[in-house]
Amino acid sequence: MKNLLLFLFMFFLPIVILAEKVKINGVYYNLNESEKTAEVTYETRSFNENTYSGELIIPNEITHDNETYTVSSIGEYAFSNCSNLTSVTIPNNVISIGRDAFLNSGWYNNQPEGVIYLSNFMIGYKGEKPIGKLTISDGTTLIADRALINCSELTSISLPNSLKYIGKETFFGCSGITSITIPDNVISIDDWAFRDCSGIISATIPNSVKIMGGAVFYNCSSLISAVVPNGITSIKGYTFWECSSLTSVSIPNSITSIGECAFSGCKSLNSISIPCNVVSIGREAFVHCEKITSIVIPVGVTKIDIGAFMHCSSLNSVNIPVGLTSIDTDAFYECYNLESVNIPNTVNSIGERAFYKCI
Repeated sequence: MKNLLLFLFMFFLPIVILAEKVKINGVYYNLNESEKTAEVTYETRSFNENTYSGELIIPNEITHDNETYTVSSIGEYAFSNCSNLTSVTIPNNVISIGRDAFLNSGWYNNQPEGVIYLSNFMIGYKGEKPIGKLTISDGTTLIADRALINCSELTSISLPNSLKYIGKETFFGCSGITSITIPDNVISIDDWAFRDCSGIISATIPNSVKIMGGAVFYNCSSLISAVVPNGITSIKGYTFWECSSLTSVSIPNSITSIGECAFSGCKSLNSISIPCNVVSIGREAFVHCEKITSIVIPVGVTKIDIGAFMHCSSLNSVNIPVGLTSIDTDAFYECYNLESVNIPNTVNSIGERAFYKCI
């Protein structure tokens, strides 16, 4: 739990630092100064006091203090409970729609029951949860955050070739889906997208995906194999956390970092090839990977983080490169079968219990 809270804190911290809230032509925006993007947001945290009404048109760009910002996202709860809001037009360049952005707005309440679309965006569903097979309409470019959360009776889903963006927690808890094919045009898969999809056995991720968030396959306990697409530079924290059936994963050479708990609990993972370009392996990245027998640490890595290979009980061989300076606390804790290890002269720090119970 402590590690999970730390991950969430580190993920959301940049948003707090970078956002500036402004009102332009009656609409509230959070401005990202570094990226020159804007997110539509609510007037007040007391959602019942949101005052957006009538026909609202969100522009492609806004100007503030002589700076131009691209409107790229609709924030969570942005229009929720705006009972007098009759219609909304949002620009095609929007790449993110937050959770419950339209919930209980006048526009939302006037929609028929079923899957809800706004222009080329799939917002979610209204009424009974979809069951069986679901086909997302052609032309859809984005699926909003939590659009299909806990639709556990979905057995399959067909995604259109037009799709580019899959939001946060989009399929969270869709435990009845056994496989998912990501179309070739998808650019981004956001955090927790397939969290707790315990029925997924296989997932095909195309090389078009350039952004893959943290915890994407969190607790997908039936996932057997995965291929990380070329072009991704980081396997972020908790990506394959508790994927206990995962036996193999292909990691491209484009990867430079492996995040905290990225493969934690992958008890069936037989082997792992860490690409030579990796320079950072996060804390507890491979904890409880109980079937891995050997590890080669790339030469660019300077630190083996806290508990990185803890409880890897079958590990009998590890290659530590010259240049590594630190082996942190619990790094190889309870690696019972580790027979020998060559520690180079560049190492100047070995933490507590680093080789505890390496019998």
